[in-house]
Parts: sequence; structure tokens; C-alpha cells
Amino acid sequence: MNYMLGKIVLLGSAVAASLLLASSAQAEGRCPDGYYPTGGGTAGWLGCAPMSPIPRGDNSNSEPDDRPRISTMYANSYIAVAWHPEASDVWATWNHWTREKSQQAALTACTQVMGSGCTIAVSGWNGSVAIARDKRNLLWYGWGNKPDNARTNLLTVCKDKNEDCKIAHVFTAEPLRHPANFTPMQKKILETNPAFNVSKNYFPDRSVPRIKPVATAKPDKPK
Repeated sequence: MNYMLGKIVLLGSAVAASLLLASSAQAEGRCPDGYYPTGGGTAGWLGCAPMSPIPRGDNSNSEPDDRPRISTMYANSYIAVAWHPEASDVWATWNHWTREKSQQAALTACTQVMGSGCTIAVSGWNGSVAIARDKRNLLWYGWGNKPDNARTNLLTVCKDKNEDCKIAHVFTAEPLRHPANFTPMQKKILETNPAFNVSKNYFPDRSVPRIKPVATAKPDKPK
């Protein structure tokens, strides 16, 4: 049984000053890197605040940056991979704020192409999933806390089963940064507002070859 190994990183401090307009966040589909959502709820507006100081360059005459700073931390980043018994590929999505969102997105994308029969092959947080095909074009997966670990674990499983597997994909969910003193409302904005969706997807289209019969290989899932 593989176990999830969360990547715990201690971050420095970050600035809690000047807001960007909500329209800027919407244009990018989320807050820019280094910013976090503010407002929402009864505030009547939605914006972004910087999480790290703005570099002042190499000018030695620059004034010191004495703006207020806040502590930041990492949140779990969720990944899910869906597959179908007749598909030769997978549908993967990662960097989600919740497990439910990642699984829903992966299943929806798979179902749009394959119809009924899609299931979650593997899901977890703060780690990597490697996908491989054997000589019969059957799909295998392996989990690891890093991409190299996922590849190694997957090839070990294939070897133990006397299968000749070739790595096809590796997907990695990186922990997501946010202020340490987030309010429940701000956390809810991150999880539910499309403006702050930082997820990434691998969603193949209808050109995915169908194969029959298929019995996908399923090693133990991570906890």
C-alpha cells in the first residue's frame, strides 16, 4: 500500500497591501502568481492582494520595503485520474483545492468522451501519478511523492506482474500557497470561485482509440 507523503514547505512572509481590480483576476482566470483573493461575501467586490514583496531591483538607493507582511502557508493540492475500460488513455486534473473538485472534473471530462463507465483510477494530494501502457495497450498507474518516485513505483509494479510497461504520462500536484490567517469566507472563495481556479488538465478528446477487451491494471491506491 502506498501512502501519501505531503510536501511540507515553510514559506517566508508576504505583503498584505494594494489590491488589484476584480476584472484583472477574471481576465487571467485566477489571481496572478504571488497573489491571493480578497473581498467576496458581503464586501460587494472581489480582488487580489500580493503575497510577496515587489522586487526593487539592484538599485542600492532604493528605500527599504517596510510594508506590512503576513505569514503564508501551503494547502493540500488534489489530483485525480479517470479512466474507462475501453479507452487507451486517461483524463487527469491536478492542483485543485479539494478532492471532490478534482474527482468531479476528471470524471466529467472522461464521460464527455467515453460516455458511461468512467471511474477514478487514483486520486490523492501533494504527489505524482505516473501512467503507463503495456504491450496489450492496457493502462497501469503508480503513485509517488515526486515524479521520479511515481515512475519507479509504477515500473516496479509492472515488473512484479511480468509486464513490459512504457511510461506515457506523469502528473504532479504541487502544494498551493495561501495566507496562514485565511478566514472561512476567503477559503470558500478559493475553493469555489472560478476566478481562482489554478488547476491544470490533461483531457484527451474524441480521438482517443477504443480498445476491446480491456482489463485495466489497478495496484493499491494511496491513502
